[in-house]
Amino acid sequence: MPALRKVIPFELPHLRLFTPQPSQVTGYRATIEGVTDATVLGQCFTIVRDNRVVMVCGIRPQQEGVGMAWSIIADEADRYDMLYAARKMLLFFASKEVRGLYRRVEMLVCDPFKQGHRFAGMLGFSKEGVMAKRGFNGEDVAMYART
Repeated sequence: MPALRKVIPFELPHLRLFTPQPSQVTGYRATIEGVTDATVLGQCFTIVRDNRVVMVCGIRPQQEGVGMAWSIIADEADRYDMLYAARKMLLFFASKEVRGLYRRVEMLVCDPFKQGHRFAGMLGFSKEGVMAKRGFNGEDVAMYART
C-alpha cells in the first residue's frame, strides 16, 4: 500500500515528534529549546507520512515584506517526502496570503549540505552569496532568495 502523505496545521508539539536529519540537529535543538509560542515561527505547516511527522516548515517574518523560509526535516524523510514537500511549499509560496505579505522570501542553507542546495533550487530560490562562519557550528551558510 502506498504511503499516505498529507499537510496538517502546525502545532508546537510536532517539533518533538521526530528526529531531525543530522545536518539540522544543532538548529533543531535551538528551535525546540527557544520556542514556546508557535507564532514566532510565522506561517507554518506540518507534513506527515502515515501519521508520522516528516517535516515542519514555513515562513517567519523578518521585516516588512521580507520572510525567511525554514524547514526541519526528519531523518527518516525519503525522496518522495521531499518531492511532496516541494510541491506543497511551492503552492504555499504562490498563495495569495504569502504573496500579499512578502515581496522577498529568503532561505539559508549550510554550505556543505548539498541536498539543501538542491531543495532550494527545487523551490525556485536563487543563490545570492555565502556568509562565512554564519552557521550554528561555525560553518559557511549560503543565502538564497525568491522575489
